[in-house]
Amino acid sequence: MKLLAFTQTLLGSGRAIVASHIQTYSMDDEHATVEYLSKHYDRLKLALPGNPPIFDRGAALWATKIMYRAAQCALIQHWSKEEINALLPDYNNSIHPSSIVSADLVLRHLPKVMHAMQDLPAKDRLLAIAHAWPLSSVGIELPKPIDATLILEHDTLRGMYIDRIIATQNVTLLQPSKKPWISAMIADESTLPPKMQKRIRLYQLCKKRTK
Repeated sequence: MKLLAFTQTLLGSGRAIVASHIQTYSMDDEHATVEYLSKHYDRLKLALPGNPPIFDRGAALWATKIMYRAAQCALIQHWSKEEINALLPDYNNSIHPSSIVSADLVLRHLPKVMHAMQDLPAKDRLLAIAHAWPLSSVGIELPKPIDATLILEHDTLRGMYIDRIIATQNVTLLQPSKKPWISAMIADESTLPPKMQKRIRLYQLCKKRTK
């Protein structure tokens, strides 16, 4: 039950404990992991804003396997590009609010793994994965703009996204020219939480200084 143990430790303490060699996951291990994540989400969604999406078992399992292999990539540095691509496959189903919030249960820890990567061989592959999952990649410096449309159109995901922008103090994501919904928020700043107001004022101050 190594995948289950990994998931419990990651979600419980934020630590990633993985094997130093490649092993396959048993069906029992995968099933137990998904059941654990489902129950975790049932507790988590009670505190989420709006109408939380339903749990997506496939997305949650894919994301957990990705995180396990990502942590191994930080530990094992001799894999070839072909091996890394095989170990870190793309998500092969459609991405929608349910898959986003379910994958995020574990992918939210991806920024910590990425920060430990430096220039390791798997970094480019993980950047590509991070780019496809904007909710989970707040805090990662991505080489090209993201498309956060699905997140911004859903009340729960939008609230989670804003919280992370505030927590990471990511001024770039507050640029009104790139995010029309930010323009509307700035127009009525008094409706925002104090921390968000502070972030927007910081952005406006930085913008003035660069003119």
